[in-house]
Amino acid sequence: GLAGESGEAVEKIKKIIRSAQPFESQKELIEGLHKELGDVLWYLTRMADELGTTLEDIAAQNLEKLKNRQKNQTLHGHGDTR
Repeated sequence: GLAGESGEAVEKIKKIIRSAQPFESQKELIEGLHKELGDVLWYLTRMADELGTTLEDIAAQNLEKLKNRQKNQTLHGHGDTR
């Protein structure tokens, strides 16, 4: 489900970017994107719950990882163990 909902969100983003209209005037597409992002968030929350963690814990771990990469000057590059 997560992959499908993510794809739907990306399609909305593509339509927003391709539109010749200013971002502010694309209310319907933006509202649709909000709904798709809500679906993505629901799947992420369920996955975290199944793993016995929370999105807050995952976000905190990610921030710590990025701080370490910044400190080690390895923000750029490839791989999970930078």
